[in-house]
Amino acid sequence: MGERVYTAPMLWTLLLSLAATPSVRLEGAGLTAASFTVEQLKALGPVTVDWKDKSGAHRMTGVPVERLLRKQGLSELPRHAELRAVLIATAEDGFVAVFSVGELLAEVGPSTVLLAWEQDGKPLAAPHGVFRLVVPTDKKGARSLYQLRSLELRALTPR
Repeated sequence: MGERVYTAPMLWTLLLSLAATPSVRLEGAGLTAASFTVEQLKALGPVTVDWKDKSGAHRMTGVPVERLLRKQGLSELPRHAELRAVLIATAEDGFVAVFSVGELLAEVGPSTVLLAWEQDGKPLAAPHGVFRLVVPTDKKGARSLYQLRSLELRALTPR
């Protein structure tokens, strides 16, 4: 086998693909799957919430997860299907947080869950990744995961 020769345009294309715009993936039962960049999330109407973690009090900017779910088709599911579903949030390191979809809906549950990209008016710091889930209604920050990679809606079926 001969050596592979790379031309400048081939190398440039490779570099551009490695520097792809960060995004978070949303997919699952009954939803239109999509990946969202910060700019696409901003277009959905950002909100700011006060939130405390072990490093102190912060102002987090992002989009409510409920809004994202509805945009991708949650409202079009069969009657009450959203109440028999869970949302699984997965971080880059494999950490997982799980939410009942009912708790995410303003008219049903008590949880406020924000897909955040900004903390205290600045993009999230490198160790926390581009995206973070923030749950200001939780007493502990265990479900406020950082380096968010994906959100998956799973329907639960009765036994």
